[in-house]
Amino acid sequence: MGTIPRPRIVSRSTDLEADDLPEQVTITVRELAGAVKQGLLALSVGVGLAVVHELFEAEVTRLAGPKGKHDPDRRAYRHGQESRQVTLGGRRVQVDKPRVRSVDDAEVELRTFRAFAGRDLLNAAAVQRMLVGLSTRHYPAGLEPVGDIEQLATSKSAVSRRFVQGTEQKLAELFGRDLSQLDLLAIFIDGMLIAEHCVVVALGVDADGRKQPLGLWEGSTENKTVCNALLANLIERGLDQAWKEANAERAQAQLRTLAKHLEVKHPGAAASLLEGLEETLTVTRLGLSPSLLRTFKSTNPVESMISVGRTVAGNVKRWRNGKMALRWTAAGLLEAEKQFRRVNGYREMPILRQALQKHYRGLAPTRRIA
Repeated sequence: MGTIPRPRIVSRSTDLEADDLPEQVTITVRELAGAVKQGLLALSVGVGLAVVHELFEAEVTRLAGPKGKHDPDRRAYRHGQESRQVTLGGRRVQVDKPRVRSVDDAEVELRTFRAFAGRDLLNAAAVQRMLVGLSTRHYPAGLEPVGDIEQLATSKSAVSRRFVQGTEQKLAELFGRDLSQLDLLAIFIDGMLIAEHCVVVALGVDADGRKQPLGLWEGSTENKTVCNALLANLIERGLDQAWKEANAERAQAQLRTLAKHLEVKHPGAAASLLEGLEETLTVTRLGLSPSLLRTFKSTNPVESMISVGRTVAGNVKRWRNGKMALRWTAAGLLEAEKQFRRVNGYREMPILRQALQKHYRGLAPTRRIA
């Protein structure tokens, strides 16, 4: 008689290993006859659920031994079945999960069931579908066909709860990122209006020209207090670089003269020119290559990220509070991150590093850029 492995209480991990998978899976066509009529997707779902049941049975056999064979030394035994739910795409479905108990009468958890029962994928599916504009009311219509299988957790309230949970995870992910290992050479800060809320976001550009969403903050206006709060949060999470604008007297005098001429007929243009005066001079003074200059003289890198946030926010008909605005914005920023490309002139980023080092040594000799 072969040795029956001792039952084990699995860890909280949902990753399946090679030992969790049977060498062979057998599925009869008769079992899938109904699913065939519903099309290829429904057939695939039917095959998948059949495989899930075989995975359950394979693990039960490893824990409790072959069915129907007596073993006085066994450490676990079969204990019937129970109806449980697993995640299938954007919904939950019922499955018959076999139960296993140890000889000490303790429930033995199936690792294979835990892998399929988690709700993280369910939350992710709700977030992904709603970010592209699918409403909670029409959520079931956006799901793939699964044949005659009863679908659960697709009501408007259930989808709304999952979306809140999913976007809270996105917000926690963004705020929880460790920034200490990022080799950033530039930070863009800009704001977007969501109803009566102003959400200020920060985007970093590293030494390879890759864009990194850093964080966001909410306030009533895009003012100094909100920006300082955002920067303080970034520093707490490990950000360790900062610069000041130096005096560029001649250029500054010329721009102020231009602003004075514009003030009477075009006061808005004059105010805009003066508002961005120091930043414009800083970038110009660094002596960057034309491609890098085009990148860092504008807010285009952060604007492209914010535009995704605006598109996502456009799906909301009623904003309840600032926390909701932060959740949606965080989800939008992380969605935008999937589409990021390196900035124009990324091959010349060493030029920017050298220019910053030279400029920064003149401003603060006691500190340096890593």
